Amino acid sequence: MMESDLRPDDINGLDGPNGIDGIDGIPQGAVLRLLSGPMRGCEFALPSGVTLFVIGPSDPAFDRGWQTEMPPNAIYVPMDGDGGDNFEVLVDDAGREGLFVRVLNEGAGAEVAIDASQIARIGDVRVGVKRVDAVWSDEVQRSLCADARLDDGVSPARARRRWQQAFWSCAVVVLLVASAFFYWRSEPQRQAQSVSEYLESLGGRATVLPGNDGHLYVLTEDGDARNALTRALGAEVIKREKLVLVALNEENARITQWIDTSRTDVLYFKLSLDDPAVPELWINRKQKGLSDMEMAQFRQALLEKIPYAHRVNITLHDETEASGEAEDALKRQMVPFLRADTPEGVTFHISTELDDVQLRRLNGFMQTFEKRWGKRLVHFNVDLRDDWTAQQSYAYGPAAYVKDGPHQWRFINRQ
Repeated sequence: MMESDLRPDDINGLDGPNGIDGIDGIPQGAVLRLLSGPMRGCEFALPSGVTLFVIGPSDPAFDRGWQTEMPPNAIYVPMDGDGGDNFEVLVDDAGREGLFVRVLNEGAGAEVAIDASQIARIGDVRVGVKRVDAVWSDEVQRSLCADARLDDGVSPARARRRWQQAFWSCAVVVLLVASAFFYWRSEPQRQAQSVSEYLESLGGRATVLPGNDGHLYVLTEDGDARNALTRALGAEVIKREKLVLVALNEENARITQWIDTSRTDVLYFKLSLDDPAVPELWINRKQKGLSDMEMAQFRQALLEKIPYAHRVNITLHDETEASGEAEDALKRQMVPFLRADTPEGVTFHISTELDDVQLRRLNGFMQTFEKRWGKRLVHFNVDLRDDWTAQQSYAYGPAAYVKDGPHQWRFINRQ
């Protein structure tokens, strides 16, 4: 391989006494000039036949050990970026006179004739080829002096590759940023999961949720469970892990008290904390006195009062459905009642004599009803003052008794 800045006068003496070994007056050999890349302006003397130009990266860190296996008629040309396709220059090859450039790409075999007045473009590579005794055209001379950045503007293939590189680079950056963001967002969830597993190892049952204030909330069913977990964890662990232990029944009372104090125009059945991360407030559909904007503001204010919740659901329910369900159940149990409808809700007044079985059945219904509908809009007022056996009688199957005095019981056969 020869890399030099040759001129026609410099080539004299290469072949024969006058530098030209002529056949029928046609000079033998040619000169190729690189018009782009790091070796821009260098010229290569080409003998008759075929000369292979191998285009590769110009990065010195790139492993080019394979060059040792290149054929003797090959010349390695370093190029920046993606480079271009390998090509061959044919000089009077196989008895065919003329200069030709053959591009070795997927469509290998295509040849184009070239002379000193033309510039051949092979990907990002631009070259000129001429006979040793010919003079470079003005176009080739101007191309050598032109700014190398102009090549990028006139090379659609190079521009397309650069756009592709920029696109994939941006995609990789976006992917890395997104991965880092999601990892950062999921850190509180992983910490909550770790605390939850630790509580399970202690035998405690609680829901652990990350709060928007930087704390982890440990939610228990009641105060007794919270106190037990507080003793099991210890003050040091609670402080180190930034834990806040709360009882759900106390939380429900705290939040509903805030609603009653701040928004007296909101008539609701209950606040459900079955899923503490998504609390649900049941509002009376008929008595809803809030516009859509006011409802959105109220939902946001309610969410701010529950730091461990990431969303608050507000659902509308009919008061008539709840009161109708209660009335039907009382009728099925054959319990006399008096219904009173007020703007604040419905109250069922029950004043009668009930035996223990009836009273137990009524209490069971009331507990089930309050668990479903709450006890704010539908009330039960039970008055058993006329039943002198209240809290003094017992019945189970045929066995029953009534306590008549401090030391006197009366057993009744119910068969």
